[in-house]
Amino acid sequence: YRKNEPWGRWEFFYRDGTRREFGYFHRGMRDDIWMSFYPNGSPESFGAYTRGKKHGWWIYSNPDGNKAEEGEYEHGDRVGVWTRFSESGEAVQAMDYGE
Repeated sequence: YRKNEPWGRWEFFYRDGTRREFGYFHRGMRDDIWMSFYPNGSPESFGAYTRGKKHGWWIYSNPDGNKAEEGEYEHGDRVGVWTRFSESGEAVQAMDYGE
């Protein structure tokens, strides 16, 4: 903490001690890289925040570890083409959110 605000690297855990997510805070807001995990330990999401809002490329996975969706955020809003994937990893849907 700095000035009663979260600051620096933080980690959060499920009740059983398994890591739930980790990332960085700056001036009390999520900032920089963040990664979250399912209770089984496989990755759930990976991306970055800027001043508390998702910004840049994000990847979401299924509990089995396969990629489920990916795309870009700009200041918290989805932009550009987002792709959804089948359980076998094939691109099955593309949504264009514009700029």
